[in-house]
Amino acid sequence: MMSDLFLLSEAQMRRIEPYFPLSHGIARVDDRMVISGIIFVIKNGLRWRDAPREYGPHKTIYNRFIRWSRMGVFNRVFPGLAAEGEPPDQLMIDATHLKVREAGRVVSNAVVVAYGLNEDGYREVLGVSVGASENETFWMEFLRSLVERGLTGVQLAISDAHKGLKKAISTVLTGASWQRCTVHFMRNVQGKVTKSAQGMVTASVRTIFNQPDHGSAVAQLEKMAEMLQDR
Repeated sequence: MMSDLFLLSEAQMRRIEPYFPLSHGIARVDDRMVISGIIFVIKNGLRWRDAPREYGPHKTIYNRFIRWSRMGVFNRVFPGLAAEGEPPDQLMIDATHLKVREAGRVVSNAVVVAYGLNEDGYREVLGVSVGASENETFWMEFLRSLVERGLTGVQLAISDAHKGLKKAISTVLTGASWQRCTVHFMRNVQGKVTKSAQGMVTASVRTIFNQPDHGSAVAQLEKMAEMLQDR
């Protein structure tokens, strides 16, 4: 059902439409559905062919993403949106690898996304970039591009434990603390236990993150560690 999927609001569309390329009189597939589909695929790390059919043909979504990325459209859309919002206190950085066709070959490219979260709890996409790999140089260039566009005041950066990304954060976002993404952490935890125990271990560890304060979290950590040490 469409109610379960992500859909840009009409207000959001009005904010980003000025950055779209001209259609030159050629009718374009519903921009709202296609762009919402692109965001949904990237956010959930899906393959293009797994995009929910409510967004339209997956090839249409894929082709729009590739074509507009090469045109630099998304590099105009997200800076424009970010410039209208409040400076974020927290920066969440994530990446997914998607298959793209280049020069007649299908290759894997890294798609990185930065989300800003301000003190009011409002989250907004600040930037998207596509690269051949997630090396330190790529992360450094991506974060510097955010700073050059006016990103300031980041107090906490949240990401996976990629060494190149952590170094880029400490170099570019001076003064910001770093926190490991709990989603990636949970995936690493699951990789350390048998498949049959993953559900129980995951549920147990999540109780630590659900505590209301640091003291309670430490107490729950000790309790869960004692419970799981012999498993």
